Amino acid sequence: MRLAPWINLAALALLALGCKDRCRREGDCDLHGRCTSRASMCIAGTDDDCRASQGCKRDGLCTASAGVCIAGKDEDCAPTEGCISRGWCVARDGACGRSDSYCRDTDGCKTAGQCRGKGERCVATSDGDCAASSMCKKFAQCTAVDGGCAPGKDEDCRTSEQCLEQGLCTFKFGACVASTRTDCEGSNDCRNLGHCTPVDGKCRAERFLDCKSANVCITDQRCTPKFGECAKEP
Repeated sequence: MRLAPWINLAALALLALGCKDRCRREGDCDLHGRCTSRASMCIAGTDDDCRASQGCKRDGLCTASAGVCIAGKDEDCAPTEGCISRGWCVARDGACGRSDSYCRDTDGCKTAGQCRGKGERCVATSDGDCAASSMCKKFAQCTAVDGGCAPGKDEDCRTSEQCLEQGLCTFKFGACVASTRTDCEGSNDCRNLGHCTPVDGKCRAERFLDCKSANVCITDQRCTPKFGECAKEP
């Protein structure tokens, strides 16, 4: 028996209404804004779906795009707790992340060159940011590498405090090391502690001359090299 056309249309309308109600009843509507039924699936169909969700209030996922809620603009992120307390105020790639202005005001920028926002983190993206950091001056971490700062060339090492103090003046295999006697003999540790001979990338007291000419021999009578240090004679 064939049903009247209006009965078929009514049935379809009731089915669609039932799917819509089902989507709104399910947890994904409240949590993720998937409140609209389409092809028997629950999706985020409108910005209104997203704005009413917990994901919008918590994470700034307030804009509907391709069936899901994303952070589509900075205004989505601004009211969230993540923006207020952690600086996740800029919409990037569908999520709220750290802004460059937030990162530039952090200790991580001043000490480690992490001055640019990337996702939820501050990272180092330029040699200039690294070179301006205190870790460059102290530990030669002056070159941007994989989001952080690290030694990248001889110049980084030679201009650092650890070159002056410990003789770690030559760039090798991603680190600053003592590779020549010149590296060690120009250091404060050579003058004070007798660490004047390069051994396995560090300066050590290995010769009698290393210790005899060091301040530690004059002040503490530690004039004999022993296990890489200047020690008192037995």
